[in-house]
Amino acid sequence: MTKGILIFAINSTFDYLSAAEFAAKQAKKYLHLPVTLVTNAPVTSTVFDTVITITDDSSTTRNVITSTGTSTTQWFNESRIRAYDLSPYDQTLLIDADFFMFNNSLAPIFDTDSEIACYNEINDVTSTYPSQIRLNEISIPMQWATVLYFKKCPLSKAVFDFMQLIKSEWKYYSILYHFRNHNFRNDFALSIALQVLTGYSTSNFNRLPGKLHSIFSDVDVISVNDNTEVVYAWNQQVNKITGTNIHCMNKTAMEKFYA
Repeated sequence: MTKGILIFAINSTFDYLSAAEFAAKQAKKYLHLPVTLVTNAPVTSTVFDTVITITDDSSTTRNVITSTGTSTTQWFNESRIRAYDLSPYDQTLLIDADFFMFNNSLAPIFDTDSEIACYNEINDVTSTYPSQIRLNEISIPMQWATVLYFKKCPLSKAVFDFMQLIKSEWKYYSILYHFRNHNFRNDFALSIALQVLTGYSTSNFNRLPGKLHSIFSDVDVISVNDNTEVVYAWNQQVNKITGTNIHCMNKTAMEKFYA
């Protein structure tokens, strides 16, 4: 079976393409697998094995809190629900452009019987957020779409098809599951689709091992040393995280390390 990594990079206020190049280099370094990019921007980098160009991703706006203040930015995230159809691989590891690998802990998932797997817990490096989050205080648990492994199989296809249905009826599902509907979120759509299609249970589908280690957008990234150690500042303290895959949501702070 063919195996590979899939990254979406739809440029907006942030340079997601450069982030995706950094993410691809790190993924190839630790997983030794080909990388396919889905983008709307011209690509000159040779790090990607395949490039798929799309032009029909719609956008919305959102407020982003960073270490330097709050700004409003365009947000293109709706094409990701087409990952099943766009992926050229039998086994795909779909990662966000701001998910950077510093170890090979995700490699074993390709040798399991899992048909689809994601993270259900996060580890916020500042310990501000709980490890398990719900769509709303009274809604279902969150399943994170940041890193999503799937095989070409009926269950995975059904999940992605259902996510597309949820997007088309976003207002209805926001009422049904009690969450704000101003922005489409892949995490929410995945959470609903997995629960419904696996029998309204959180125990009938697989998880990726460990937690989704995350640096949120209000945390400043100071340096990335030798591609293994991330040094960050928060609450007037400097800390580091070493040899750990990390979801870095402060994209402006990371831009200086993409080259």
